[in-house]
Amino acid sequence: MKQKDLHDFKDVAQNYDLYLDVMYQKEDNHEGFLDFYLDFARKYGKDGVIDIACGTGAVLLYLAENGINADGTDLSEEMCNVAEEKAKAKGFNLNIFPADMTEFRSNKKYSCAIIARSGFMHLTTPKLQRAALLNIRENLVDADEHKRY
Repeated sequence: MKQKDLHDFKDVAQNYDLYLDVMYQKEDNHEGFLDFYLDFARKYGKDGVIDIACGTGAVLLYLAENGINADGTDLSEEMCNVAEEKAKAKGFNLNIFPADMTEFRSNKKYSCAIIARSGFMHLTTPKLQRAALLNIRENLVDADEHKRY
């Protein structure tokens, strides 16, 4: 069920942030975007946050800069490499790993999972969408063991 890596080329990963800058230069429909995820992580992420389809780490790094315990994963190893380089440049040693959202495993469980921007839309069939959602659930703490937020 492995997804094809749409961003497996180093030049795409290295230039992804430039693409976002150009895309939003005339009209930025993402006002409050990062703060939305920060507020969400603060409210629901007491046992950690997993940023799925983290790309080059824009949301992941924003969370880390604001004291959130967050890991990141992306289908693209190259995107993960860029995110890790950016994290290290900011003094963070984050757990960022390449994996398919339909089958990833981490060494811990999280209380919050996010898929910012358009990561989920790359799952083009209900079968893949269901597989991803069930897998994400497997990587979350058991809600019965923790108080509801």
